[in-house]
Amino acid sequence: MMRTSAAPDRTLLIVSFSSQIFAIDRSTGQVRWEVALGAYGESDIHVIDGVVIAVTNHHVVFVDYLTGHEHTRVNLDVKYERRPTSLVDQGHLYVGANGELVCFTLRGERVWHQPFTGKGMGSIAIALPGNARQADDVGSK
Repeated sequence: MMRTSAAPDRTLLIVSFSSQIFAIDRSTGQVRWEVALGAYGESDIHVIDGVVIAVTNHHVVFVDYLTGHEHTRVNLDVKYERRPTSLVDQGHLYVGANGELVCFTLRGERVWHQPFTGKGMGSIAIALPGNARQADDVGSK
């Protein structure tokens, strides 16, 4: 009897820059696939259950890890677009962007949106016990 490993495939290294995500073959360094994100600035990326999740200032893109096939693309629908902070935990993706917080399923369905009305704007740090993402500093000149 032949057994197959239950471990997830880890042959691809996922990188993001210049409004694109790339899958790099870890043994050769070759690009296996690439997807244009259609946004500006940096993105936050995660790989969960065979899906690459790329969070931009404008939307979230869900892409198949092995093939690069885009499953779905959803708008964040936040008032002020800025580099997001995101955290994945127990089947949910939490995205903080400039004083607003949005929760999605890992397949792109919006669960809720918290705009923190009247509380101001700024980068958002997100944390649960044992799982935290620090907010970015917007920097200065």
